[in-house]
Amino acid sequence: MKGGATITTNLEMIRKKRGLTQMELAGRLNIRQSTISNIETGIRAPSLRLLCKLAEALGVTVDELINGKKEA
Repeated sequence: MKGGATITTNLEMIRKKRGLTQMELAGRLNIRQSTISNIETGIRAPSLRLLCKLAEALGVTVDELINGKKEA
C-alpha cells in the first residue's frame, strides 16, 4: 500500500476485492451497515474487537487492515 492509506481506504478496498457490499459484510458480523459505512468514511474508528472481526471476515490480518499489504 502506498503512503497515506488508512483503515478507511484499506477496509473499502479489501471489501470490494472480496466482492462484498457493506450490507453483506455487516451481515457476516451481525452489525449494522451504517457501522461499516462510518468506518469507511472516517466518521467512526473501529474498536480492537471489531478490527479483529473485520479482519477475520475478510481473510486478512489486523495489520493488513490498518497498514495495508507491504509491497516487495
